[in-house]
Amino acid sequence: MEKWKKKCWERRQRKRDEVQKKDVKSSEGWIQMPQNVLRWKKKLKVGTWNVRSLLGDNQQELLCSSACRSKLGLIAVQECRWEEIEEGKEMGGYLWYGGGAWKNSRRARTGGVLVGVHKSLENAVMSKVHRKGRVQLVKLKGLMGRNLIFGSLYAPTESEEGDDTKRDVFWDGVHEAVNEIGCTERDIVLFGIDNNGELENVKFQLRKNMKRRMRRRRRKKEFAVK
Repeated sequence: MEKWKKKCWERRQRKRDEVQKKDVKSSEGWIQMPQNVLRWKKKLKVGTWNVRSLLGDNQQELLCSSACRSKLGLIAVQECRWEEIEEGKEMGGYLWYGGGAWKNSRRARTGGVLVGVHKSLENAVMSKVHRKGRVQLVKLKGLMGRNLIFGSLYAPTESEEGDDTKRDVFWDGVHEAVNEIGCTERDIVLFGIDNNGELENVKFQLRKNMKRRMRRRRRKKEFAVK
């Protein structure tokens, strides 16, 4: 019986080793591809993950290894619980922007958002904007004047006091961050968000607001020319 168990364990272990070797080979070729700009004809994989905590080394290693195995170029992470705001921290083949966790009434860390940019896209990063541990945006340069604004958002929970006002402040902060990073009509906006139970939000209509702002700018220019 023991010999049979040992043989089964060795067979499973060989299969695990073969899968790991395949993952390493497939990820090595993908890692060595630096890009100064995003090429829209090529595929770009993105992912979002509410990790609940990213303080431990094991959690960080699991996240980075899973992202590399899936060949993700950009990652949006919520509830990382990093208090310090990082500006390009290198970890697991990615550059991490964000943080900003705070302490709740029980003095426990909560919140914090991160955006992970793969090393191959390091030179494509144009600017970053952070807002109070709930909003992290990164702007990446693309071809033909069309840039990508990728962000990680963490909305207030429904159980928090002053829920409606906090949500209003949160979405106002999102609009301010988008304006600060410089969003145009040609840009592509993509967010990974933990909405915390909020399924309908009439106030957040980013596209309509951007069109209104562009119309106002055009009117001001036409008025100045006249």
